[in-house]
Amino acid sequence: MISSEPFVGPALQAETLCEDDLVLICSPQHGLAQKDALTPDHIAQIPFALHGNESSTRRLTNQWLAQHDIRLRSTVEMDSLEAIKQLVLIGGHVSFMSRMAVQWEEQHGLIQVLPIPGEQAPRHIYTVHNKDRHPSVQVNRFKEVLREVSHGFPIFHG
Repeated sequence: MISSEPFVGPALQAETLCEDDLVLICSPQHGLAQKDALTPDHIAQIPFALHGNESSTRRLTNQWLAQHDIRLRSTVEMDSLEAIKQLVLIGGHVSFMSRMAVQWEEQHGLIQVLPIPGEQAPRHIYTVHNKDRHPSVQVNRFKEVLREVSHGFPIFHG
């Protein structure tokens, strides 16, 4: 399973499971949660928790920053989604994160989810397999379960 862009190659087959957009997350008590409309400049002023360099979320964040000619003033970088969520929960930082990754926290009122201002690249979740290999019964069943689960997120399904 991969996110963002599928691997491309003659021996690889990618199947889209669902679309999962990036959102801005903050504490429900954060000042950004009270704003009617966000701008890229609002985000640039706030301490920001960045994902690690190898993350597809980081690549999409960097694209958004370059597109809006934004330079973040105060950042911390973490490789753990859970660590970033905890940093946001204590109130000072914001971050971009997969909507699906914070669905539980949003439903329980722990994290405020806001749209990211401006254009952003779509993010997809894929399964990828080698066309020349026949997947096992277990792998096929796992993919079926993933398809079923992805259909349970109708707002994300591509």
